[in-house]
Amino acid sequence: MESSRCETSTHPAYYGGKASYPAETEDPIPVYFFTVAAGTKFAFRVRSLSGAKEHAARAVELLRFGLSELGAGAKTAVGYGAFTG
Repeated sequence: MESSRCETSTHPAYYGGKASYPAETEDPIPVYFFTVAAGTKFAFRVRSLSGAKEHAARAVELLRFGLSELGAGAKTAVGYGAFTG
């Protein structure tokens, strides 16, 4: 199931490097992004174009590592985009 989240940057000029200090006169900018519910199942198909099964097996190994250790998409540093399994 998909849902939407919203975060608001309260000091866009300051965080954008256009102001030397945050000011209360700045207009907040809402930022919306889509999320997928925890437990959503994904299926990835991997095949070797050369037909070598060891290449496909290595690709699956690297894909599992990448998704579980690095995640996918935005905001992985705060827990979004993490895969298990």
